[in-house]
Amino acid sequence: ILIDDGSDLDQLFAPLEAWIALWDGRIKLLRSDNRSRQGLIRARLAGVILADQEKDEEYKNNLALTFLDAHCESAEYWLEPLIYRVALKKDTFVTPVIDVLSTKENFKLQASNPWTAQVGAFDMKLDFKWFLRQKETGKNQRRDIKPSDEIKPINSPAMAGGLFTVMRNTFIKYGTYDKQMKIWGGENIEMSLRVWMCGGSIEVIPCSHVGHIFRAFNAHER
Repeated sequence: ILIDDGSDLDQLFAPLEAWIALWDGRIKLLRSDNRSRQGLIRARLAGVILADQEKDEEYKNNLALTFLDAHCESAEYWLEPLIYRVALKKDTFVTPVIDVLSTKENFKLQASNPWTAQVGAFDMKLDFKWFLRQKETGKNQRRDIKPSDEIKPINSPAMAGGLFTVMRNTFIKYGTYDKQMKIWGGENIEMSLRVWMCGGSIEVIPCSHVGHIFRAFNAHER
């Protein structure tokens, strides 16, 4: 499901619709009502509502939701580990390793060190930050590494609010997004706190990688 929240670029109308038509219904395009911008959070929730439509209860009970920003590029086989983990551990929100797509080098992928993983956290001002965590099977222990250790999920204090997979029932159980939020920023902290306080968990899945374009500035300060 691709959400268009009030876009005004020419290539996102007829050219985009022609490209989507090539996928024989596997991609659904949802445009905001009256071409007015609803805001990031409400746009994501609109996608959830569409995913829920015209399906029976058994389907819904086994439905996994994955959220991605439009400015992402996924690696091969990125989705299967996320789906497998939430099917195995249903109260968990899982995220891929988020690599950097550089806007200065023609969107070159800057992959992370395979022996470390970034986890999300926040300081006392509730500012979201990334922290590197050395895997338990670090470089110095390379001789003893088992394949299962290399892909072991890593607990994360917080998560990015727009790149994660969760079971549909779990997403509803923990309150979904706060529909009163209109712009990005804050949903990551709010949802992370809610997940942990309500008995869930957040994990980074090392064998799932998604490239992401990060903002060069905080849009809320301009």
